[in-house]
Amino acid sequence: MIVNILNLLVYFLTSLSIGLIIFSGLANPKKTGEGFFQLIYSLSGSGLFISFVAMISIKGYYSSYLLLLLFSSLICLLLRTIQKDHKSVSMYFLQFIIIAFGISYLNFFFGYNYSSLIITSSSLLLLGIVTYSMVMGHWYLVTPKLSAKPLINATYITWFLIFFKLCISIYFYFQNQKLFTEGTAAGGGYAFNWIMLIMRYVWGYLILFVMSVFAFKLLKIRSLQSATGILYAETFFVFVGELISMYYFFANGVLL
Repeated sequence: MIVNILNLLVYFLTSLSIGLIIFSGLANPKKTGEGFFQLIYSLSGSGLFISFVAMISIKGYYSSYLLLLLFSSLICLLLRTIQKDHKSVSMYFLQFIIIAFGISYLNFFFGYNYSSLIITSSSLLLLGIVTYSMVMGHWYLVTPKLSAKPLINATYITWFLIFFKLCISIYFYFQNQKLFTEGTAAGGGYAFNWIMLIMRYVWGYLILFVMSVFAFKLLKIRSLQSATGILYAETFFVFVGELISMYYFFANGVLL
């Protein structure tokens, strides 16, 4: 059970960290100031380093793939140090390395099975964009004159990813009907499987989408503090939804 929890922690933090890096380009450092990007790099670097430490406790030894996590966290530290109010080509290159290392590690983590690319890409993107939106919303307290356009664009991306992941979930639901057949002992049992499925759909998709619509309307009228409050709540629901999905995958090999 401890190993499963640590696996879940590593996958969650690594996905979140890489997702933040991917979407950091939605904002212009000349408008946000260097502090916003330093915050993103600090969050990502911390998540990757914690994942590295957790994986050592699981494996008990170093490996080339484990070192990818360590190198990625160190690159985040470097980016945080050299970040100014603009980005150079070398900084974009370092970000690309972090993303490549992270996705490579996550695919190794799943043993390069057929669904690993779908799992890693969809989860890390949704986690990344929602968390990025929350951090960006918080940053408006520092730079109140900042345009709401980055958050509006982030909302469009959030909607697309929710729809994309919902399609994936529906596909895996029909591929694993035996888990949801009355009397089944597969997974956690009939009742448990349905509870997990309903929580995943309601918390991770429905509530998240409804809240994003309200946030979008507030952004349109530039009620940024109210929108940020909703974005904080969105972060909670996307965390819960993705953790349920990850837990069920690690426990039963099925993506919800």
